[in-house]
Amino acid sequence: MRKNLIWPGVGFLILYYLLRVAYRLPVLIHHSGIGRYGWLHGSLYGVLPRLIDLGIGFAFVLIPYLVLSDYYPTRKWGRAILLLLVMLPTVYGIGFWWSTHHFGRIRLRDHFNAYIFFYGVYVLYGAIAFFIQYTRQKEREQQELLLLNQQAELSFLRSQINPHFLFNNLNTIYTLVYYKNEQALPAIAGLSDILRFMLYDSSEFVSLEKELAYLEKYIDLQRLRFEGDSPVKMECSRETHQWQVPPLLFLPIIENAFKHGVIDNGNKIFVRLDVGPDQLSFYCYNRRGDRSTDGTGGVGLGNIRRRLALLYPGRHSFRVDEGKEDFTVNLQLQHG
Repeated sequence: MRKNLIWPGVGFLILYYLLRVAYRLPVLIHHSGIGRYGWLHGSLYGVLPRLIDLGIGFAFVLIPYLVLSDYYPTRKWGRAILLLLVMLPTVYGIGFWWSTHHFGRIRLRDHFNAYIFFYGVYVLYGAIAFFIQYTRQKEREQQELLLLNQQAELSFLRSQINPHFLFNNLNTIYTLVYYKNEQALPAIAGLSDILRFMLYDSSEFVSLEKELAYLEKYIDLQRLRFEGDSPVKMECSRETHQWQVPPLLFLPIIENAFKHGVIDNGNKIFVRLDVGPDQLSFYCYNRRGDRSTDGTGGVGLGNIRRRLALLYPGRHSFRVDEGKEDFTVNLQLQHG
């Protein structure tokens, strides 16, 4: 465990003087003596004796703190107890020698009675300080582990999109090549550009403008399959708000609409993006085909649900409405 002695030291100073004030409270109230060896060392004067006394007292804090830091939570309790039995009496002996040197001849029993309470409190404080710091460190480690797990899961979720996306679009390009469509080469170039974004932009968030640019590239790629007008009608309020979104957040929604929607006889995919300073709303509508949608357990929409739960806990709404003839996705993000 990383040893941080700053706050235990500050706490010891506060405890040291609080105990002295509490112990001398009868003197302050009744103006009566409490014995030659009652602390706050009424007979002590000067800076050096006070510093020595503070050092001896802090040693009783430091010894259990360091011993526990080295041996807890291992099972080497025998070695830890042996160290305590050696080091604590040694420090006590130094304190007794110091008191004898400074005050003159002192009986060991009198010295023990005068100091045992304080030294016992210091030892207890050192152990408590260790366990407080140990608990805090374990909480930090748990939070760091949770964050690492979330990052690993997000990386996995994003990696799921790539093969899913690639598989669907290779089918499209295969069809173009099979029928010797002149749009096959532009389709391959467009797919290459999108894959470059997927593979080499590893940022957790990208600008909304960048995300929309690659969404439009994907729509252009799908447009090659259709003759005439664009199969997507898109309305976007491009305001200058500084929005950052997870990469490839909207693409699975549009991909799902292309894969399972009916896009003929005037039926189009309708997309609307409303961007405000505090909220972003993304809406996608398409007519349903006979094939099942990707909304329940598929890679696409299920992937989005999990990413939103990790990146926008309590700050998002993701609703999928599946009717008999249409399919609607509503996504809302709160800025924060």
